[in-house]
Amino acid sequence: MTRRRGFVVNADLNCTLSFYATRATDPMRWYKSGVKFDDVPEKYRHQVNINSIPYNRRPGDEPALTDEDVDAIVAFLGTLTDAAYRNSMHREGKRKESPPNALKESRESVGRVSAD
Repeated sequence: MTRRRGFVVNADLNCTLSFYATRATDPMRWYKSGVKFDDVPEKYRHQVNINSIPYNRRPGDEPALTDEDVDAIVAFLGTLTDAAYRNSMHREGKRKESPPNALKESRESVGRVSAD
């Protein structure tokens, strides 16, 4: 997941999470013009969510996530990758297919109780 860039234009995941965690509590960090939500066309600014958690904070409040929280989330998301699996598939030079009846058998087994 974190191998991809561009969650927000010209930003990585860390920056993106920081933006959403602090845009309400430290707006000048993100809106250099001094106009809150200047990245949204003016006619839509009233639609920006400022009432739901974590966006319901006000300037000067503690942010929803600390820098440490953001780092921990990014580190966790960095573990969610199929890169090792995808790399092994490429080394073998073929794509593994599921047996033809695997999905059917899986659906049929849902709800069965083991006799153990």
